[in-house]
Amino acid sequence: STYAVNVSTRDGSNGGVTDRVVFHNVGLTAGQACLFPVQAANGAFDAVQMVDGHRAGTSAAPEAAAQSPGGAQVAKLEEPTLRAAPEDAFQPPPPKFGMGDPVFVRIFKQEGQLELWLKKSGRYHLYKTFPICKWSGRLGPKVKEADYQSPEGFYSVSTRQLNPHSNYYRAFNVGYPNAFDKQNGRTGGLVMVHGACKSVGCFAMTDRGIEEIYGFVEAALKAGQRDIAVHIFPFRMTDANIARETGGGWLAFVGGQNYTQWTTFWRNLKEGYDLFEQNGEPPTAFACGDHYEFGAGDKSCRRIAGW
Repeated sequence: STYAVNVSTRDGSNGGVTDRVVFHNVGLTAGQACLFPVQAANGAFDAVQMVDGHRAGTSAAPEAAAQSPGGAQVAKLEEPTLRAAPEDAFQPPPPKFGMGDPVFVRIFKQEGQLELWLKKSGRYHLYKTFPICKWSGRLGPKVKEADYQSPEGFYSVSTRQLNPHSNYYRAFNVGYPNAFDKQNGRTGGLVMVHGACKSVGCFAMTDRGIEEIYGFVEAALKAGQRDIAVHIFPFRMTDANIARETGGGWLAFVGGQNYTQWTTFWRNLKEGYDLFEQNGEPPTAFACGDHYEFGAGDKSCRRIAGW
């Protein structure tokens, strides 16, 4: 048998041009099938399956093929099946961030990550997650000078805390000790987010990393943001993570160091963490003796603010 096949590549890469390929002396007995590989003029491949002389999936020769002027049988390719696009196929484009947008910073010690959030159209969006090159100490807050610990809690950065001429390229002071630290007798200072990759209680981001982070922080303050919230957590504040690190529940069998003494403190930090997760707005934190409060505090509480 002789079959002529008109071929247009499925992806339209040959510009809609139809290529004609003729197969000679193809013998198919009843019930036999053959898959013809076809190469279009532009080099793209397609294939046509013939069953007993007819295009696969058809019931009769007249429906499966047409006759060419030369009398050869011409197979017809099926039309592509159109499917509905998935629901998430049409997402709004990401916002266009710019220098001067309001800034919010979150730091996670165990994960070794610094998140830079920028506010656009009334809400904060995650701009980028930066790897922390180096932080010192263990999980748990800084409590005294020279303990080599990186702090945990709710901090705030103002223009006075910027240092564009740091020994570690660029730096900003996170504001330790804040009002809460002072109320609880914690000592020390000069805790920075800076460049390079060495740390004694600070968060080293490499020169390349701090250049981008510092640029957004400085521009936001110059554009009128009074101070920038910097929230520092031991890890992502889920119940499972707290239980794992404090020996609670079955996760106590996982092993590792037990930080039971920080259970109450971390539960308090989780309150502020959850508020941002739920509302997308950094909560205003107040130091109220042995705990933080959020949104408002009584007369004995002090708002966490930059210098």
